[in-house]
Amino acid sequence: NRVPTLMGLTALSLGAASGVARADAVTDWNANAGAAALAACIAPTDNPLHESRLYAMLHLAVHDALNAIQRRSRPYAYDAAAPAGTSIAAAVAAAAHDVLVSQIARIGAPFPASCIAAGIARAEADYAGALAAIGDGAAKAQGIALGQAAAAAVIARRANDGSDTALVDPGFPQGSAPGVWRFTPGSPPIAFAAGWGQVRPFVLQHAAQFRPGPPLAVDCAGKPLNNAA
Repeated sequence: NRVPTLMGLTALSLGAASGVARADAVTDWNANAGAAALAACIAPTDNPLHESRLYAMLHLAVHDALNAIQRRSRPYAYDAAAPAGTSIAAAVAAAAHDVLVSQIARIGAPFPASCIAAGIARAEADYAGALAAIGDGAAKAQGIALGQAAAAAVIARRANDGSDTALVDPGFPQGSAPGVWRFTPGSPPIAFAAGWGQVRPFVLQHAAQFRPGPPLAVDCAGKPLNNAA
């Protein structure tokens, strides 16, 4: 299950809020996000970093949209009150769609443009289907506007969070002394996600907030074993 905590929050909001919507609109878009990520070639194992960030942003936008319809918790990025009767299903669809399309589009090398285009196309198809199932009118229009606003707020808050760092770095500096990092023998000569430790977290104050201390210094081959004994 992806992003269980945010899923729980948004599902609670969906069940309690007023309006016409399927009971599983949030989980539907969770599944749609997984399908779009798969089509974009970043799931299930090729790019877990951008993939997990994508899901987190999507559910935060959905949460903030639903929270604007019926306030139940502190918003993440979008703090507003929606007009009475706003379509929940339209709000969920628009929030999820806008995050999916914008964030899949910004994924670069080494993922081919054809994969990115396929991921976007899958999100667009799911969005068209979701909106077609909602009757036209003010409620639908208000829901779309609300979802778009929530997504825009989340996207703006996560802008410049460091996630544009290179996913693979063949030029990452290596050392030769004991205890100094180097490329793994027998694997591609790259450093994977070397800059992702500096990406701004969603909840923690910073990535090192609960990081343990460094390992023992390695100044001879026997020291770590002697200390462990």
